[in-house]
Amino acid sequence: MSIMLFLRFSAIGLLCGVVLIPLFWIQRGDEFEHLRLAALMGLDVAQVVTVPIALAVGAWKARP
Repeated sequence: MSIMLFLRFSAIGLLCGVVLIPLFWIQRGDEFEHLRLAALMGLDVAQVVTVPIALAVGAWKARP
């Protein structure tokens, strides 16, 4: 049961990264390639923020 909670919270952290993309939007050009790169960079930055938080919460909830 504890590993399931840990995996569930890690997945939640990855999914929450999508929600924060507009906050970390870094676009430098007008072309489609710049738009795609900005979306990927925003997703990476957002997941760097949300995944450790979700993993910490998952580890806290999974401990006996």
